[in-house]
Amino acid sequence: MDEDAKKIVEQVKLERDVFNKAKLLRYLNKVKDLSIVKLSRIFSIKPAYICNLLRLLKLPEIVIDGYYSKIVSLSHLMTISRLRSKEEIISAYEDILTKNLTVEKANELVREKLFQIKTGGERIDKDTKRKIEEKYKKIDKNIQIKIVQTRVQARIILIIKGNMAKTTEVLKKIVS
Repeated sequence: MDEDAKKIVEQVKLERDVFNKAKLLRYLNKVKDLSIVKLSRIFSIKPAYICNLLRLLKLPEIVIDGYYSKIVSLSHLMTISRLRSKEEIISAYEDILTKNLTVEKANELVREKLFQIKTGGERIDKDTKRKIEEKYKKIDKNIQIKIVQTRVQARIILIIKGNMAKTTEVLKKIVS
């Protein structure tokens, strides 16, 4: 890392304004060619947090002004910065203001806009999970089952270890 980059790293560490910090991080990333992962190591923060900060730079001025006026929090900004267009961001910002949305409710709003899915329902219970696992274990006792359920999707991951003959055999049993 050259001397200029080292000076900017020190500036980032001292900077209190999130937008200035994001601009400095973008400079380190784009001009000094430091990867997000490298930056996360330098600053001992998660790569996702750096990405969240960088995403703030795409926010329209009206939204940034709301932050500086203490109308919305940094968490609100990070949430609505996930949206793809300035129009969607401004619309979400207006909803936050008019409906006095908490960060959690703002997350639901953004999730609905991004994935067209409303938050609702409950996670599967242990009994249902056990039955799913039993169903696949009947096919082959060595199948590993991983169930991942989020607010927007569910996945059942089956891991079948073995050579092609073994895995083909088990996959054919699953189909039948």
